[in-house]
Amino acid sequence: TSFIVTFFIIPKIISFSDSGRLVARPGDRHSHVGKVPILGGVGIYAGVLFSLLIWGFSYEEISFIEYTSKFNSLPSILIALSIVFCIGLIDDLLSLSPLKKLLGQIASILCIMFLGNMTIGNMQGVFGIFEIPYFASILFTAFVVVVITNSYNLIDGIDGLAGGIGLISSSIFGVMFILNNDIGFAVL
Repeated sequence: TSFIVTFFIIPKIISFSDSGRLVARPGDRHSHVGKVPILGGVGIYAGVLFSLLIWGFSYEEISFIEYTSKFNSLPSILIALSIVFCIGLIDDLLSLSPLKKLLGQIASILCIMFLGNMTIGNMQGVFGIFEIPYFASILFTAFVVVVITNSYNLIDGIDGLAGGIGLISSSIFGVMFILNNDIGFAVL
């Protein structure tokens, strides 16, 4: 579903971006050879959003694999994705200050942590750490998500790098979730 939506919407976004000034030009942080449309995230967001809305709630009915996800967190994930999307879109169009981007990221993290009840509460023995106290898990989760989000954002200036890393990491996470019979998060 994501592929079909993005397959049809991305060419429209490219032609719309080329007709205006909605392109990133070589220089600054960008190492593009030519101009690149800055609204590609709109197509990707649309693909993810439609896929989750169409398929995200129906995976409880899967009979061949036991459903184990706590996918009542899907609404909080959609809210958080929407916040990050809006912040990114506004930043691409108007250029936001780093503080405003950070506040948007923290708002999205808070949605996931408190509405979706998802935090990193156990390190499973990494560095000898198992259970993390609740308050520390909130701070640690916020820190990890901010670091990953901003690291990924920094590599977006090189053609194909962010997409390639996204494809590789999504595939690995998908396989890990399937192996753990967690179909809801595998789909996400």
